[in-house]
Amino acid sequence: MTKAEWRDWARANRSAANTDAVLHRMTALPEWCAARHVLLYYSLPGEIEAERLAETGGDKRFYLPRTAPGRRLAVVPFVLGETPLVTNRWGLVEPAPDLPNVPPATLDLVIVPA
Repeated sequence: MTKAEWRDWARANRSAANTDAVLHRMTALPEWCAARHVLLYYSLPGEIEAERLAETGGDKRFYLPRTAPGRRLAVVPFVLGETPLVTNRWGLVEPAPDLPNVPPATLDLVIVPA
């Protein structure tokens, strides 16, 4: 498949997915259970709402990516409903630029949209 065909396939399957069911299945995975530092993404319309995983709490710490200068990835601590968010020039929601970063090596698990 081409990259465009994969994107079309993912969009079609993602739109049919139930966020609650997907998040429930994710939190039952052994990788989720073992992780303590989890990078999430802030969903776009039609995507699984991964940011809701931050509601699970417990002993996990959550993070969101932010585009840093030079289009590098920055990892920023995230607390749902508390972390100031902005919309970047590409229309993605990310932590405000003045928030501190943590080293990416801090992460145990990375959740990505697909």
